Amino acid sequence: MKWSDVGREVAKVAPLLGTFLAGAPGAVVGKLIAEVLDCEQIPENVLSAIKNTADATSKLCALELKHKDSLLNMTFNCDAQK
Repeated sequence: MKWSDVGREVAKVAPLLGTFLAGAPGAVVGKLIAEVLDCEQIPENVLSAIKNTADATSKLCALELKHKDSLLNMTFNCDAQK
């Protein structure tokens, strides 16, 4: 399993996080999600935590809001470098 697989699930509630999981910074975003869900930073474990943690949706939304500016800046910086 890859971070992009997890990204599809995350994108349902946190589109920016899901998008970044599918790209180059996937492992970094995966680490943030693993920390907030209190699980190991392995795609399978993160996906399991998303599906089995009662408040995973609210935690993912809060994480995206907390890092929204940084994520958007990364997007614009990547686009500007092309």
